[in-house]
Amino acid sequence: MVVRNISVLVYNRPGVLACVSQLFTLFETNIDKITIGHGGSPGISRIQIEVSIEDDKLEMVISQMAKLSDVLQVGMAKTGAQTRSFWIVAYSLFITIFGINVASPLYSIYRTEWQLTSGMITLLFAAYVFSVIPGLFIFLQLAERFGKRKILVFGLMAALSGAVCSTLANDISILIMARILQGLAVGTFICVSSSTLNELERNRNWQTSSLVTAFAVTAGSSLGPFMAGILAQFAPMPTKLPYIVYGGLVILGMIGMSTVQVSYRKAHRVRFHGLNIPKTIRLHAYTAAATSFIAWGVVSLFLSVIPSYLNEWAGKFNFILSGGMIASIFALSTFSQFLFKRLSVMKMMAVGILLLSLGLMGVAATLQHMSIVLLITSAICVGLGHGPLYAGSLVSISTEVADDIRGDIISLFYLFSYTGIAFPVILLGYSAEQIGIETSVFLFALVIEAGALLSLLLWHKTKTEKDGGRMR
Repeated sequence: MVVRNISVLVYNRPGVLACVSQLFTLFETNIDKITIGHGGSPGISRIQIEVSIEDDKLEMVISQMAKLSDVLQVGMAKTGAQTRSFWIVAYSLFITIFGINVASPLYSIYRTEWQLTSGMITLLFAAYVFSVIPGLFIFLQLAERFGKRKILVFGLMAALSGAVCSTLANDISILIMARILQGLAVGTFICVSSSTLNELERNRNWQTSSLVTAFAVTAGSSLGPFMAGILAQFAPMPTKLPYIVYGGLVILGMIGMSTVQVSYRKAHRVRFHGLNIPKTIRLHAYTAAATSFIAWGVVSLFLSVIPSYLNEWAGKFNFILSGGMIASIFALSTFSQFLFKRLSVMKMMAVGILLLSLGLMGVAATLQHMSIVLLITSAICVGLGHGPLYAGSLVSISTEVADDIRGDIISLFYLFSYTGIAFPVILLGYSAEQIGIETSVFLFALVIEAGALLSLLLWHKTKTEKDGGRMR
């Protein structure tokens, strides 16, 4: 159990305090501390209650308290420790994702020094996904047995180990091992941090915690390659120093995580189970997940194949261009998440798919004309399109489901997302060895755009079913 602070705004009438206190007695919970102050208006008081309580009881107490006739407002009072814990977890998620794409601007070096093919580059990039995917199934369930904080600390340890291996790597096998360790870290944080952030959020608002999660993921994805590009261009040891800096940032997260306060109710046994997706929301869940698959599939093209060819198009190694292009995609994705957040889900999906399609056409044109200007324009379109598709889908599905299945829904969402990051570009990389990069990218664009149009039709069907359910 964790200490919670509840703020209750009430009419200042006889018996109100007794009614509020009695609710905790009914749920067999003792109040640790209670204070009463002025509520801001005549006849209104604010009661601050400090109590050690389990989450399920807390929700029931607040629900019953809100029904009392003399209660005007009830909610969680944010404490300093809770606020710090929230942002430490958010930072740790950010820095874990930060590390995944540190290698992206460096692929041109690895490709030249280690004589790597396009297929080997895409395999190197996608290796981390092979440990992310099983992690999506097991880490949230392990958190129920050992506690969320311990699992998150394990994730940071895996991230630090990945940074060490990346620094010491002298061939592709060690770098693949580093990517797998980084994948363990990402698999840990993607699921466990989402539920932890919601628990630490003042009003347990999934929309707020989902937006913070999406922002941390896109911001981390942006700044990691940008930092690596700058260091590789201007600092010594271009294939080592970026990972050393990243390792230092992970250590800061580990220090902060040691102070995080998260509720912990130990489960006696953990029975691993598959994903529970109720039939009533199955279409919505799979549509949101498939949309994220498409969005990340396009972005992964800019994270793997394109950086390894940039030196040929620019005429020399240009790490700032490589890192800056990747950073701009995620920066624009983050910006567009806020730019389009007031649109309806259908409009967000339509805008995102249009921009993503324009970006893909620009990539195909870039390969024909070898134009850096066309490539940068394509990156801008892809970044602006990625934001509403990824964040819009995540918020849409995470706010529509009950608490007891939300973890499974988010696991499904990220299972599709990381599958989209890995498998399309692996196929693209190996097909490029057989039929050439231009033809491969053209076919890649056709398949992705067909999938995007199909997802838009599924969103329309989801909306129709949802509206029909309301009418009934």
